[in-house]
Amino acid sequence: MSNEEEDDYMSETFLTTLNEVRPGLLTKTQQLKTKAEEKLKSRNEQSKSKSKKQQEIDARQQGLASAISSENKGFAMLQKMGFKPGTGLGKNNVGRSEPITFEVKTGRCGLGRQSEVKRKIQAQQENLLKRQRMLDSMKKDYIASKSSQFDDLSAKRDLCKSQKVCEQLDSQQSVGKPGKWYFWPEVVLPLATDDDLDQDEEEDDVEIDDKLNEITEYLRSNYCYCVWCAIQFEDEEDMISNCPGGTSQAHND
Repeated sequence: MSNEEEDDYMSETFLTTLNEVRPGLLTKTQQLKTKAEEKLKSRNEQSKSKSKKQQEIDARQQGLASAISSENKGFAMLQKMGFKPGTGLGKNNVGRSEPITFEVKTGRCGLGRQSEVKRKIQAQQENLLKRQRMLDSMKKDYIASKSSQFDDLSAKRDLCKSQKVCEQLDSQQSVGKPGKWYFWPEVVLPLATDDDLDQDEEEDDVEIDDKLNEITEYLRSNYCYCVWCAIQFEDEEDMISNCPGGTSQAHND
């Protein structure tokens, strides 16, 4: 019975009476974690304090921003010679009123090297701009050349179509000879006389656009026909009302 009255060593009553005792040595994982925390703490402390170089820069900027005090030996000499703060140097007080400023050289290159590098960079930039302008000009010229070629081909097609239509409409009206030799296709032109040959030589110098304009005007005034609409209108009023105009550009707009 005495054994039953004793507390069980696994019971809560027995465990609460024990003192908490931790091992005196840390495990390897705990040691690494502690070292990492110490390093992080050290870095944070170092980041809070400025470096020596930054302290020098701050002190230099603060000194340049403040005016020269009367304790400065050079300033004291100027005062003895009659200089007053805020006035310029010289007999008429028109000279420099502030000390000569300076720039701190942080690089390791020699004197004049920085200006030479700037000059070379500026020259390279100017060359790049010139090259870009030249490329843009060449591009514009190329586009204009291709556009001109396309316009010439389009004018030739329109001229050929107009000649065929003009020959067909003239034949329907029993016109045996075109008003000008380029009004009809060359394959259907009648045999030319000496007078016609002389006239043909004069008309050879006419540009394609001028030929097309003349045939267009001839077809519109005589037959109320538009090459680009491919329609023969009933009369001039009908053509004016339904045809955009007498050019290819008017029909493309």
